[in-house]
Amino acid sequence: MSNATPTVPMGREETVDVGTGSADFMTFGPVHLDVIDADRSLGFWKDVVGLHLRGRNEAALELGTPDETLIVLHPGAVSRPRRGFSGLYHVAIHLPNEVEFARVLARLIKRRWPMPTPWPETGSGP
Repeated sequence: MSNATPTVPMGREETVDVGTGSADFMTFGPVHLDVIDADRSLGFWKDVVGLHLRGRNEAALELGTPDETLIVLHPGAVSRPRRGFSGLYHVAIHLPNEVEFARVLARLIKRRWPMPTPWPETGSGP
């Protein structure tokens, strides 16, 4: 019988320990989004969120940190999501510190970007 700990490949030469539950961090790689207007989407992710444009060709725009791609935009979508539905439910971008978080938040507020309330307007919380 082998004493090797089972692992699951995670796409970028990384593995997550699934045998002992001792993994400190897990990643699934970049999020791919189909977009209608590549330049408008690039403006949001670059100018508002603060990601760097890592590469661009006719098929995709890669954005992220200087070292890692986090978002890949694919131009060519033919319709917007239905009103009230984004098609994407959650993207988490871990910023390095509170100062960087405050900078992103300030850019959102400056542009009057709509931000949902934490809970539905029924007044009920978790």
